[in-house]
This record gives sequence, structure tokens and C-alpha cells, in this order.
Amino acid sequence: MMQLAFAILNNFLDGFRGTVFRQTQFAEFEHAIHQADQNGEVLTSEFLNELYADLNETYYGLSKEDNPENSI
Repeated sequence: MMQLAFAILNNFLDGFRGTVFRQTQFAEFEHAIHQADQNGEVLTSEFLNELYADLNETYYGLSKEDNPENSI
């Protein structure tokens, strides 16, 4: 019975951790886009894909080669 309670708690905590990481990553992505726009950079799909891939590597350790679906 105790193992089941720990499994349920672990599931909820893992979901919470994932949400915090994901939302923080999205906020950093949006912030970088706004900064680039304010600096006069053109926001091409290549720029956005590169930025998102870099953030994925920072947050999750996924290199661009390991995560090719992030590029269009």
C-alpha cells in the first residue's frame, strides 16, 4: 500500500517538475524573441528553430542531432 502511495506522489511531483521546466523554457524563449525583435533582428524560422533547439539543449540536454523534430 505504501509503495502505491509513493508511486502516485512521484507521478504528481514529476508532472509538476515537468511543468515548471516547460513553462520556464517557454518564458525564456519568448523573452529572447522580444529582445531579438527590439534589436532589429529578423525573426526567421531558422532563427526561431535555432533558439528553441539551444534552449532544449540547455534545459533537457537534447542536442540538435538528438532532437531533429525541432527543425522544420
